[in-house]
Amino acid sequence: MSKVLGLIRAEGYTKDQIEENIDFFIEQDIIAQNGEDDKELLSTCCGAGGLGNIHEFDGEHYGLCARCKDRCSFEYEDEDN
Repeated sequence: MSKVLGLIRAEGYTKDQIEENIDFFIEQDIIAQNGEDDKELLSTCCGAGGLGNIHEFDGEHYGLCARCKDRCSFEYEDEDN
């Protein structure tokens, strides 16, 4: 069973265990995201940035395109750009 605490994933732990070890879970989440922090999320429709918040669900990113003003998915920019 997977529990989600904000953006922190804590699989197989009870609420009490998560509360007692919250610093550990935050640190592990930061380590996991370090590779993605340097890249910008760009819309798949036209390559523009997001307008407002971009939401993540099951590894996919969704939000409003800043150029098209329409809902779309987002991906991290390629390293070639």
